[in-house]
Amino acid sequence: MLLLHVGSTNPLLAQIERDLGHVVPTDRIGHDGQFNYLIARDPFGRGSTPAAIATFDSNGPRYRYRRILLPLLAGAVGRLSGPWTLTALIVLTALGIGLSTAATADLAFQWDVKGGATIAAMLNGSVFIASGLLTSEPLALGLALTGTALFLRGRHTAAAMALAAAALTKETYALVALALAAWSWRGRRRAAASWCLASLMPLVLWSAWVTAEFAGSSTAGNLGIPFVGFMQGIRTWVTSEREAIEILPAILVMSAFAAAIVAVVLRRGVTRYLLVPWLVLAMCSTLAVWGKPNNPARVFTILWPLGVLNLARAAGRRGATTAKA
Repeated sequence: MLLLHVGSTNPLLAQIERDLGHVVPTDRIGHDGQFNYLIARDPFGRGSTPAAIATFDSNGPRYRYRRILLPLLAGAVGRLSGPWTLTALIVLTALGIGLSTAATADLAFQWDVKGGATIAAMLNGSVFIASGLLTSEPLALGLALTGTALFLRGRHTAAAMALAAAALTKETYALVALALAAWSWRGRRRAAASWCLASLMPLVLWSAWVTAEFAGSSTAGNLGIPFVGFMQGIRTWVTSEREAIEILPAILVMSAFAAAIVAVVLRRGVTRYLLVPWLVLAMCSTLAVWGKPNNPARVFTILWPLGVLNLARAAGRRGATTAKA
């Protein structure tokens, strides 16, 4: 139950304790795991969950319910008991880690990356941070990387299904489908447009329903003037963070950003299409995202595997050029 990170002021704390037994709150607010659990038990908002989220969480039910796939699957459309729902959340999180590891290995094979670089790309510490909080990132990342690997293998229908599922797990992963469609746009505009539409339509339809049903913000104040949130966050880290539990995520996220930026500079083609939108999103994110290092570490976790693999590709190409010379 520690994985749920339930806040002491959560109006549904008593309900969670009825389901799972005594809960020791981590702090007043808690973290995302509690919302995934509650939505899994009430996936269409027909019970008291939306009202509780509206009073307890500044983001509101519109923001929380849009990321539906993980809780929807974990609760089996709300039919599983509390203990089984929690177990399913853990299993799906582990599945996401497995998918991201396998897809990273497949991308390394397709891009002819070998040895230590492949292992480093698979050892994505940010995913393990997210798994300890039962957030949606591990499953979303696993689905997104799987969709990318399938797309690059020419299995476009399966890729569209995986990327549609990734976007329903966390809406920012729609950037992956958009990037792949943009990359394949030249010479195949109609096919690229149709494929992109198929990948994003489930998210569009679900978001429209959520917007009509629930109140609250859609972005939760996560987007703002470029670079402001990033600079404020870095300043906060330098002046406030002293514990290893926060220093480690800070190192992870900055390493991922460095790898991604260098990869964008050295590589063209699909690399830039995949990485640049995430870098732009990061620079437009506010202090709400950058305030604690573990937030950007897990939110932008896709930068690590793609950055490391493409750094290795660039190094391999330069090495081959040098050898020929």
